[in-house]
Amino acid sequence: VAQDVQALTNYFTENLPQDTSPLLKWEAHKCVMRGILISHSSALKKARDHTIRELTAKIWTLTQAHKRTLDDTLLGELTAAREELARTLRQSYTRALQCTKSFFYTEGDKY
Repeated sequence: VAQDVQALTNYFTENLPQDTSPLLKWEAHKCVMRGILISHSSALKKARDHTIRELTAKIWTLTQAHKRTLDDTLLGELTAAREELARTLRQSYTRALQCTKSFFYTEGDKY
């Protein structure tokens, strides 16, 4: 958040009111904000994808180890890792479903 505030502060100090028209300044401000939001969402997506890859690799490793040893503690860890992966994937599926429902509601039949 501090970086966002700094970026906006820099934007307003670099673009003085006498340099440009207020309308042009507003349009440029929207572009700067959009860029900041895109960078945040991209970072969140990368973190989520990294988590999914790590959990998938952990599940594969635990599965192989459990097949060799049939240890109950490994089974518990495997179950916990699977639940964590399911929870992570469920969040993205829920968001996609909400977007799809919203799209079909707004673009659907208008009788």
